[in-house]
Amino acid sequence: MSHRWLIGAICLLSGCAMTVGELRQAPPNEVRSFPVNTPALPYCVSHAIELQGYTTALMHPNRGDFIVTATHRVDAITRRQTAVVDVQFFAHDQATTVELRNGMYGGQVSRYMWPIVEVCARIAKERLDLLEQQSLNEPS
Repeated sequence: MSHRWLIGAICLLSGCAMTVGELRQAPPNEVRSFPVNTPALPYCVSHAIELQGYTTALMHPNRGDFIVTATHRVDAITRRQTAVVDVQFFAHDQATTVELRNGMYGGQVSRYMWPIVEVCARIAKERLDLLEQQSLNEPS
């Protein structure tokens, strides 16, 4: 925990801390389409990021699209929240395009955030495939 505080303090003093708005205007650091279209994917990512100790906000701005933003409080006095990572999910017919933007900690965060997205996509795909298989096996 003290490691994050130290990095946050350095970033705050050097001006590298980003707001959520600034982060969303930046180009994505990672982009990939996954063969799954389900709300389970952003919910899984949000929960996994929370388990890493960050505060997340899950938004559903458009039909089928989701945004997960992870923040970290860097200033206990002002309670300023700084964007750590922003993950956007764009639903298509049978796929979801995921864009990840690094915030305060830069590439350090995406090294373990992007694998979270990949694992959640695999889990969501496996569950959908299982449900589809079960529905095909049901007697008519």
